[in-house]
Amino acid sequence: MRREPTRQARDEPWRDGARAPTTSGADGRFTCSTPFDERVDTVAVRLHKDGYCARVGRWPLPTAGETIDLGDVPMLRAIEVHGTVVDEHGVAVEGADLLFAHIALTGAHPAETRSMLRATSDAAGRFAFASPAHPGEWYVGAEQTGALVAPRSVKLDDETSYALRVVVERPDPRFDIRGTITDTAGRGLAGMRLSAQGEGFLGRGRSDARGAFVIRRAGPIPDRGKEGTSLSVSDPDGHYDRIRPPTSERIAWGSDGVEVVMRRRTGQSVRVVDPDGAAVTDYTLFVRRAASDVPSYGARTRRGHHPDGRCRIDDLPAGAHALLVMPHDDRLACSAPTRFEVTAGAEGPELVVTAPHPVTTIVTVADQRGRPHAASEVELLLAVNGGAPQVASAATSLTEWSRSGRAGAFVVLANGRTDADGVCALAAPPGQLHVRVRGDGHVATVQAAVVTAPRTELAVAVRAAAVVRGRVVPAAALARLQELGRGGDEPIAILANTADDDRRPPAEVAADGTFVIGGLEAGTWQLQLRHWLRTGDVRADSVQLDVGEVTLAAGEARELDVDVADLLPGTIRGRIVAGGAPLADVHCFLRRNGPGKFLNLRVATDGDGRFEGLVPAGDYGFSMTYPAQPGPGWVVIVLPDTWQLEAGATREVALDVPLRRARLRLRRGDQPVADARVKVVRKGYFLPGGLTTDAQGRVDVFPAPLDAFELDVTVGNATQRLGPFDLPRGATEGDVLVQLPE
Repeated sequence: MRREPTRQARDEPWRDGARAPTTSGADGRFTCSTPFDERVDTVAVRLHKDGYCARVGRWPLPTAGETIDLGDVPMLRAIEVHGTVVDEHGVAVEGADLLFAHIALTGAHPAETRSMLRATSDAAGRFAFASPAHPGEWYVGAEQTGALVAPRSVKLDDETSYALRVVVERPDPRFDIRGTITDTAGRGLAGMRLSAQGEGFLGRGRSDARGAFVIRRAGPIPDRGKEGTSLSVSDPDGHYDRIRPPTSERIAWGSDGVEVVMRRRTGQSVRVVDPDGAAVTDYTLFVRRAASDVPSYGARTRRGHHPDGRCRIDDLPAGAHALLVMPHDDRLACSAPTRFEVTAGAEGPELVVTAPHPVTTIVTVADQRGRPHAASEVELLLAVNGGAPQVASAATSLTEWSRSGRAGAFVVLANGRTDADGVCALAAPPGQLHVRVRGDGHVATVQAAVVTAPRTELAVAVRAAAVVRGRVVPAAALARLQELGRGGDEPIAILANTADDDRRPPAEVAADGTFVIGGLEAGTWQLQLRHWLRTGDVRADSVQLDVGEVTLAAGEARELDVDVADLLPGTIRGRIVAGGAPLADVHCFLRRNGPGKFLNLRVATDGDGRFEGLVPAGDYGFSMTYPAQPGPGWVVIVLPDTWQLEAGATREVALDVPLRRARLRLRRGDQPVADARVKVVRKGYFLPGGLTTDAQGRVDVFPAPLDAFELDVTVGNATQRLGPFDLPRGATEGDVLVQLPE
């Protein structure tokens, strides 16, 4: 694919992207060309064919006339998913909201489909997802009904149609939460999403055309022992502010007549002018929540041509916001951040934002003796919410902000590299900025910068840095890692960090195994190898493995070889039997213990409880996930067995896990304690949902931990920890007496 060195006219809708449709030949190959525009930092390609899901990828913008080789892009079969929802007795369940969530496989070319499909069952329990699915593993969820029984997940192959039978518990109407949702004028609001959680249960619902809603209790979910439920309401279209009551405001399951009043979000009118007061009509406007206690926010963006320089941002939530304007005229620069407040239901005055002329900004980078540094990266950063960036602070370009819709705290307004004289010329807006300079030959630095017209010169003095130049050896091990990484999202790299978590960007390992890590402070650096690894049929990710440490003096250059022969992965395969039956179609976790970095790697069992995957060498234990009944959720049980896996070796592991049932009897003196909240406490063990004793003070824990455990018991508002408790050695079930202090 070739990017032609042509320039789109100013009045063309460049924001919609260049389109260059083409058709692949009989061998699957294709070539297309698109106009070049330096204001866009990436190029996107979408591939589609009837019967297959579209694939989409995005690549960095090459120089004019360059060609991008996409390589092989596998197409995925589009699969129509339909089915029925029934209860445990096979009776159809009407009005169940089905969720079908893809467990995303990694890769540079994701399928352009929804990762979450939704449908609602009719009077006969039938449903069909409007959008297609594609091969892979999908989680199943059910809302507006009782707890999910089966299946928890399904694996789709290369079929064109799939029939899904979902079994749920029929909800108990005694615990329904009923009410209405209105706006401030008392009008019913349809389509609002509601969520109630508490006492170990979760329920979701949606308001009807009159604003009425019913939330049916499902579960289980993690429970903190508080009575009642917390209710939250949100508008999927974003027109109304989300209601998130504090945890102290709780209602009971079974409440009727609950009234929720929602406030409409407010729009904001903006007019952009140049320094002479003339309207600027071609620009991109960015709005984000302006608060310093949250690292990132969704951004609202308006692009393109705006008559009279005016545009409107609708449906802004109440609170403080920051606004930036990026003109598409090279004679103008990005505006300074404009802060404004939004009050729910109240329209604010029009904001007038001035796009200034850019200021020629000359940055000179030299060492303490005045010797210039060439090829240093220079960035002019804007702190949207104030404050100062650090050397390692993440910063987002305006074009990336526009494309992703995610806004960081710092924006890169201009960047470049120094020439042989250590000079970098940039065009920047006037105002309070920061200049960040990074390079292999010196320590990175950030300093405040005031840019003023008509010209600003900034001098940055840098300190000498240490440099590590190395090679990954032996060649056979490097070749194996390269083979494992084919199709992965990240190249093989060496990472450096300190005990204080000072990190350097990953140093990519070249095809011949060489790498360079520059810009290092004097001190001790821990080195890690990062490489791509597929741990099973449904999981792939990069892993970071310790390769040693190096102590460097200021300005020192160190040559070293990184031997990765002992870091090659081994193969682990086996079968899990739990309670005498195969543990089928679940995800479990391999826990790699010391020495070396702790890793938690996911593997998946098939229908016969078998699993297989590639994992780094080391000492391993197993965390088993067992489906909680009722669902959703999984019990996590740490198994006591451990084993050693050597680099490149294969290990067969057979796990026969006894599922233990502990029948708790809670008493105070001779009297049973009813309605007490009970939480099982054991390191690594997790039981979703809450346990509550019955009228006789009894409650079952299943599956219970495989060894001793403690209990957090809540009676009223008082919680106390008791134990440890355990079943007799070798027993798989038994009674456990829990005596509360008088």
